[in-house]
Amino acid sequence: METMSLPRVRFNLVWSRYGIFIVLLFAFALQFYRLDARTFHGDELGSVVEAYKLGLNANSLPYFALLRVWLVLGDGEFWLRSLSALAAVGTVGLTYAWVRKLGGAPTARAAALLLATSPFLVVYGQQVRFYTVGLVAAGLCVWTFVALLDRVTPRTLIAWALSSLVAVAALLMNGLLLLGEAVTLFVLSRSPRPRVKWVIIIAVILVGVGLIANSAVRAYAFAALAYYTNAQAHYVVSRGLALTQFAKIPLTFFFFIFGESVYPLTFALVVPGGLLFGLAAIAGGVRLWQNQRAFWLAVATGSIALSLMYLVFDPLAPPGLQGAAPRYLIFLLPIFVLIVASSAQGKLSWFIVPLLLVNFGSLASYWYGDWAYTDDLVNWRAVTQWVSDYVTPQSAILLDGPSLQMASQYFSAEWNQQGWNDQSLSHVANNDGYSRIILLSFSWHPDERVLSTAGIAKLAARYTPTAVWEKYPLFVYVYDRKRGTPDTYRVDASTGQVSLPTEIYGLEFQDLRLPIPLSVKGRTVESLGAFGLPGLAGQTTRTLALEQPTTARQIWLMSDVTGANPAAGATLAILRVTGADGSTQTFPLRAGIETSAWNSQCQPAACTVAYTWRKRLALVGAESYPGSWQEFDASIFATQLTLSNPMSIQSLEVERSDTQGTLYVWGLVLQ
Repeated sequence: METMSLPRVRFNLVWSRYGIFIVLLFAFALQFYRLDARTFHGDELGSVVEAYKLGLNANSLPYFALLRVWLVLGDGEFWLRSLSALAAVGTVGLTYAWVRKLGGAPTARAAALLLATSPFLVVYGQQVRFYTVGLVAAGLCVWTFVALLDRVTPRTLIAWALSSLVAVAALLMNGLLLLGEAVTLFVLSRSPRPRVKWVIIIAVILVGVGLIANSAVRAYAFAALAYYTNAQAHYVVSRGLALTQFAKIPLTFFFFIFGESVYPLTFALVVPGGLLFGLAAIAGGVRLWQNQRAFWLAVATGSIALSLMYLVFDPLAPPGLQGAAPRYLIFLLPIFVLIVASSAQGKLSWFIVPLLLVNFGSLASYWYGDWAYTDDLVNWRAVTQWVSDYVTPQSAILLDGPSLQMASQYFSAEWNQQGWNDQSLSHVANNDGYSRIILLSFSWHPDERVLSTAGIAKLAARYTPTAVWEKYPLFVYVYDRKRGTPDTYRVDASTGQVSLPTEIYGLEFQDLRLPIPLSVKGRTVESLGAFGLPGLAGQTTRTLALEQPTTARQIWLMSDVTGANPAAGATLAILRVTGADGSTQTFPLRAGIETSAWNSQCQPAACTVAYTWRKRLALVGAESYPGSWQEFDASIFATQLTLSNPMSIQSLEVERSDTQGTLYVWGLVLQ
């Protein structure tokens, strides 16, 4: 018979007696580590607004009430996030409590340890958001439900009913947890017979499908949900079922394992981590089969929540509404942890070690990485420092809605800050008192990016972009008033570079960092952005009248094409050069010769690569674009166009002659 060494006996004794206290201390340390390292992001300040205006959003009203009390004592990042961090620690303790009642103390300690180190829990424990408070309420609901499974009495029924109300009040989607618990209770009940139970379940599903098929029911349900959550949206038509919704199911488990800061193609962590957690989930599921209560709770809740969220609710939502995200199902995280922890028992107890290593690797990516599923990588303290270098007494800072919120938190009150719309933009653009405008655009949503680009177009007549700071989705542009004629573009005397109109580009370029150094035959010019054709309102032509005629023999054009892979040699556009004397020359811009698709190459002896970057896949769901699920080396291409004779150039015009994809012009240099 194998005997354990004395140190191991002592460790087991300490772990069995004091393990949960050690885990809770560990959870506390992880949740509060670097709690204020990140600046606030938009949703966090939205929570503060909703705390001051209680009732604005009925979803998670208990959290906003608590946050309102928290605000009495301070509004700093560390303090406001401490509420969520404490709730995350409480979640670890509650998970230990109900898993112990359901699966025993060893499994409970393993589950608590995995949950305490879960990068997904740390992410939301370090935000001013309601998710971890909703998770505490969900844990309380599961705890009372397990007590109900032990013994059905008026006391356990009342406790479960009250905790269910609290759970739904704390987080609306916890209602899916209640549905899973109800199905579990029904399946485990002694009557009716199993065959009758399945008939009832199928009948309920058919009735549900029938209700969903009714457009009036869908519209009414969406209106009720929008009113409850203060969502500014109206139901017109459903977005429909797509492959992206099916992909969100495994994506949810990816985030549960790695959090939201591990890039999916970081294979050194993702491949072994996915295999380890996958094997643990399979082994844990097999072991849970011996515990029917735990098994059916996991199966019923998981299958109902995932299928309803991604295959029913998400497809039924209007196209313009943000799609369902894994954080909406955060109540499934402790159940997932229960399944995984069930594998690390008995002779396989050592398996907890590699699982913890995966968690720590993911946490390192969260604390020190450069990729995130959300917009919390924008450091507003760095933005404030950059803007401070450009602010002058004659400057106006124009801010859109989201950036206005952030600026109110981080920018100096002495700066001239204005929220902008069409009227304010026109006023500022035509006010001779402003020699400089600093414009901030900050949004993931395509319609808001279009509005920002339209705003920039209003400035273009009198202002020239001179500097940019960008970390997607935030764009900070500095515009200086033109000295010459309005609606003209400057040519740099030393480099020959033409100042270009710029746009707030889309998700396809989110891995770029403006400004971009474009290399042309050993020389480098700096691009502050690009304009695309077709552009706003579908325009296919962009004319650039120069401030003064500039003599040149050659033109360097830097461009690329997204959203299409045109056939080699196909003419995508023409560049028309007009001289001061009215003469013109035109150049075709052909695929693979003068320009190319961003994921392609130039033909031999044709255009050259001016800049390249690693374009990573984008987990964007309904906002996907051609190539969003691919990773490749993207490029901007340079081509040399030689005029027949030196020309005093008055204007340059790019005209699309093809509708495939979008042609982006990043630079024009006259030599």
